[in-house]
Amino acid sequence: MSDHLALPAPLYYDIAGARAVLYGLPTWGFNSPKAALQTLTDLVSDAQELSSVLAQYPTVRYQPLDTHYGCLAGLAALDEALIADWAHHYGWRGAAGAAFLTMLAPNPVFRRHLVAARANLANHEWAARFTWCLDAALAELDAEGFTPWAPQLDAIAALRAVFEHLPRQARPLARVPAPEVASRKADAVRAAYREGGFEAARAVLARFPG
Repeated sequence: MSDHLALPAPLYYDIAGARAVLYGLPTWGFNSPKAALQTLTDLVSDAQELSSVLAQYPTVRYQPLDTHYGCLAGLAALDEALIADWAHHYGWRGAAGAAFLTMLAPNPVFRRHLVAARANLANHEWAARFTWCLDAALAELDAEGFTPWAPQLDAIAALRAVFEHLPRQARPLARVPAPEVASRKADAVRAAYREGGFEAARAVLARFPG
């Protein structure tokens, strides 16, 4: 991707797939640093207590570890396009998910998307409570020696150590068609509908991928 996103930011992944991955992450526990620390501590504790079960993923799945499996799915799908989508199009939950995965798997290319997400959340009174996790993710990327989020980042590091030895099932997400493809598709379907009605439009639509 280029250094600067166009405004409005493009959407890279199909919403259904990207949302399914996002909703598997523990973002519900990130509404405050205190709540996040408890959430992360519980995840680490459960992973350590059930390490023999977790080690059998993906062959064996155990319901109490569903959030851990969701984290692994997120890591498997992680790339800049997913972070960009979440940061720009999915509100507080997307921003929190982008921050969480960035802390788990830091990559400097994610930084600009987190900065943009933080600026957006700061303008919304309720959502602003999630800006702390973006600050924590930026501190992780910048390797800040001192940060008020050190306990949360330590818990993230412990969780990262658990996950780094576990297999990750490839989870390719469907891409949003390139703008020119989408435009051609729309034009062709409209023309077919004008000429032959619904059935003609459906036949044209079926010839396009995605």
